[in-house]
Order: sequence, then C-alpha cells, then structure tokens
Amino acid sequence: MDAVQGDDIADLMRPRGEGMTIRIGGEIGVSALRGCTMITAPYLVGQGHAGSIAVIGPTRMAYDYTIAVLETVSAELTRLLKVEEEAL
Repeated sequence: MDAVQGDDIADLMRPRGEGMTIRIGGEIGVSALRGCTMITAPYLVGQGHAGSIAVIGPTRMAYDYTIAVLETVSAELTRLLKVEEEAL
C-alpha cells in the first residue's frame, strides 16, 4: 500500500453512482492494486451523501461476507449520523 498515496485513495472512494461499488483488479485504475478488489459503500446524512467506507483486499476475498459487513456498517453510520443531526 506504500505505492498508493492518500489522495489516490480518496479519489478511489468517491461515489460512482448510487449504492455499493465493486471494482476488481484493473478496474480500480491503480497499478499497485491490480491484484486486489475494492468494495465501497456510501453513508448518508439526511438526504445527502456524507462519505464512503471501503475494503481493499485480495481478489479471492469472501465477497458475500465483506458485502454484508459493509452494508451493515454503512446502514449503522447513516443511522447514527441521522440521530446526531436530529439532536442538533
């Protein structure tokens, strides 16, 4: 991961539409990650996009488990941020 700069990671995590994104190997667009998979999921505040969470791992990862975890974390972050927003 030393070959991937912070700005590159931030750019990779920008949303590419609605919902979860799965990019494998060359689809990621970074040569240092060509043997990896990147799965990103958005979290929301109100009706707007607040950010993304991501997992970068081997192409032979447990996709069903990883996707379920990201969906759960994304939903929980969205819920917690909504509660926080309502408290303000």
